[in-house]
Amino acid sequence: MLSLKLLIGFFGEGILTAYTCPRLIGAKINYRQVLSIGIVYGFFIYFVRSVYSLFNIPLGTHTLVLLCILTLLFKYLGKISFLESVIAMFIAEGLLVIGESVFALLYLSWIKIPFKELSNTWHHVLLIYIVNLPMIIMSIIVRLVNFKFIESLRNILRM
Repeated sequence: MLSLKLLIGFFGEGILTAYTCPRLIGAKINYRQVLSIGIVYGFFIYFVRSVYSLFNIPLGTHTLVLLCILTLLFKYLGKISFLESVIAMFIAEGLLVIGESVFALLYLSWIKIPFKELSNTWHHVLLIYIVNLPMIIMSIIVRLVNFKFIESLRNILRM
């Protein structure tokens, strides 16, 4: 049951990442590509974390592995350039770091559950979405106002 809970969380994270990050740089990927990238990336998040857990490898380097995988998924399934893939990957990581350092810490201090017990509850799945709050907010902004980070950056640099 825990595996199903985590897959639900990680597929959501994958789809959010696949939808938001390429659009923030103005890359054109369709919904079929978003779903393909999201589902495959969600599976890889689950798989890599499971392997790390199985072999008692401390988390940390899993981020580098997942970022490389995400870049390749953007490149080959999203069919965008390598440079766009790398930029989209860095945006994804930036949004996740903000989510982990702000929202996740607030949530964990609020629920007062020891971190080791967190993996056995729905709180873990909720934490996945809380970590992704910046990504959720950006996906709404991208959808509603067609915001593109790269165009905004270019406009600022022209000033």
